[in-house]
Amino acid sequence: MDTATLRRLGIEGLTDLLALRPDVTAEPAPRSLQELSARLDNPRSVVRALHQVDLPTLQVCEALAALGDQPSVKDLAHLMGVRSRDEDLQRCLAVLRSYALVTEDTGGNQPRLVADHGATVGTLRLVAAARMAWDPPLGLGPPLADLLPDRTVDALGKMLLALNIPRPRLKAEIVDALLAALGDPERVRSIVGHGDDEIQAILAETAETGQAISKFDYPAVRAKKKTCRHWTGRWPAACFS
Repeated sequence: MDTATLRRLGIEGLTDLLALRPDVTAEPAPRSLQELSARLDNPRSVVRALHQVDLPTLQVCEALAALGDQPSVKDLAHLMGVRSRDEDLQRCLAVLRSYALVTEDTGGNQPRLVADHGATVGTLRLVAAARMAWDPPLGLGPPLADLLPDRTVDALGKMLLALNIPRPRLKAEIVDALLAALGDPERVRSIVGHGDDEIQAILAETAETGQAISKFDYPAVRAKKKTCRHWTGRWPAACFS
């Protein structure tokens, strides 16, 4: 949590926060808001805070960690299968806010601990140490956004070709196009639906167990015999471990 956010809490809000996170005031006491901010973000202190919240709040926190950097409340609600202003979801977000584990951005440049008529809205930011508390969150692999930039332009182009998407000129635009396409649930369902039984069995096993599919040698896709693993290697949704 940055110092500007701490200042916006005011004396009452800061007092409530320190009552929930007393470890950050241990001697020698912090001598500035900057030092207090560093203590609040310290992994050990964050883990202590996570141990204090109830299970539903911890599950919401893990879902936030799985969504990556600054998801919206709408994204979180969609993942949880509820409305954005669902009472239970909002209660969990309020708890995370009260422990300074989540800040939110309702339109300004800096995420802040505020609410709209009692409801958490806007874009959320889970503190870095909390994002690292699960390895990996929800049993998922690393986000595609972290993996695609490491691929060559040629490999990314082949993925676009397999998805029947026009190829942009710049690598960053290619990555954005792939992320947009593979962020579309209906498109992904269609891709999986075109696979045979063996392919679908491998993908189902990966989804259920978290077992990674090995990385693929893309030239192998051109082999005469198109094996199951060759097929899955064409799709970025399934080809990274």
